[in-house]
Amino acid sequence: MVGVEAIGIASSITAFVDILSIIIIFDMSLGMKRPLGISVSSGNYGRFKQVLGTTVILVSSSVIISTVLLLLPSLNLLGKIGFDPEYFWVIIVMLPFVAFRYVFSEALIAALRSGELIRPFLYGSIIRFPIFFIVAYLFAAPIFGTIIGYFSMIVMTSICFALSSIEIFRGRSHVSTFEKLSSTAKTVLTGSLASWIPHVLNILGIQLGILTTLSIAGAVEAGKFYLPMGIFTVALFIVMGISKVTHSLVSSITTIEEQAEFLSYTMKVAFLFTMPVATPLLFYSYDYLGIIGPEFSTAASVLSILMISLPMVIISEIVYYFIYGKGDHKVVLYLGLGGNMPRIILYFVLPPLLGINGTATAWLIGSIVQMVFTVYYMNTQHLTLQYKSYAVMTIIPLFVGVVTLVVNLNFLISTAVIIIASLLLYVKIHLLDNKDVYNMLYAALPRKRAEQIFPYTSKLIKFIAR
Repeated sequence: MVGVEAIGIASSITAFVDILSIIIIFDMSLGMKRPLGISVSSGNYGRFKQVLGTTVILVSSSVIISTVLLLLPSLNLLGKIGFDPEYFWVIIVMLPFVAFRYVFSEALIAALRSGELIRPFLYGSIIRFPIFFIVAYLFAAPIFGTIIGYFSMIVMTSICFALSSIEIFRGRSHVSTFEKLSSTAKTVLTGSLASWIPHVLNILGIQLGILTTLSIAGAVEAGKFYLPMGIFTVALFIVMGISKVTHSLVSSITTIEEQAEFLSYTMKVAFLFTMPVATPLLFYSYDYLGIIGPEFSTAASVLSILMISLPMVIISEIVYYFIYGKGDHKVVLYLGLGGNMPRIILYFVLPPLLGINGTATAWLIGSIVQMVFTVYYMNTQHLTLQYKSYAVMTIIPLFVGVVTLVVNLNFLISTAVIIIASLLLYVKIHLLDNKDVYNMLYAALPRKRAEQIFPYTSKLIKFIAR
């Protein structure tokens, strides 16, 4: 509706705010999760309140200092980065909401109340559309409409997450002395600073490609790259959901055997329910991008390159947060450096040579390097992953996809065939069983609805697996 250029400018602003928010909160949203998870598992909600309250104070201080520095005319930091003055106020207002959304969403996950994240996201996703139409069309400001539409979702979710987080310890009396607050701040910062550099590198590895494309090739090419990267991120929604919960749960699992079993099972679930859904994007990237607009179809090769990295990203993502949950921050740093430093360097080298395909290739190379580091670490720790099973779960949808391509089916029909055929073959060779379906149904649906559906899916799986 607004064109590629507007999307390029809006996405570069949101990418910059995302990067800046991660830098200024020093990864405290992750640093607090381990002590929060331990507090919840032990039922010590007074400690939960103390850890979260201390984190809010620290993040507030950091946001205020950062805002003052951004607004100083003598420094003119935003101008030097390349943003027009008309967008300064949007960046300043977005910053605290983005920062605190990280804090309060992670607090809910640590409290094992991740279900409360869904409704605010739905409300925020709905409310941004009328806001977008009002600003973009009634006020004839398509770029501001795109930015503020996205920003409205951030505001809605941040406020809802904050209210839900406060609700956890409402009414619980707890008095903290300065010494206790100081000790808690040290605990949070110790856990956060160790993972801060790799997390900053991670967010740079994801978002910097948009900014470098903007500076090298302009807003139009940045818009073309943003959409495939956004679709690729959506394809990872199951993996990212698992990884966000993983490092809270791992901290409460005491034995190495149980941790290894948990890691192996979560990896299996990620491959089972990601690869069949995501594979059509590899084969039919041109068709899917063409739905949004013919100008985006030229970025089909970008989406295909990104999708090639998907199996490697699944392994690296889940192991990364598993290690973080174990508290091994040095390894977290090494894995973050290994995967994202090549991406960051190549973001400045390949786009001038290959355009947006170079940006996607930089991402792919970083994914390969990070997986190599990940596999090496797993071998040194004698933690065995089921690589053959993951390969089979990847090859099956790829094989079905090649068949649909040869037969020349419509891309929507091919998508349905790839998903259904892959899941049926998984069941037939006993990679997908009742336990997996049970866990996914009860995680994704309300309990009553899951109880209604599961008996039928159970009978179907037993029939297919015979």
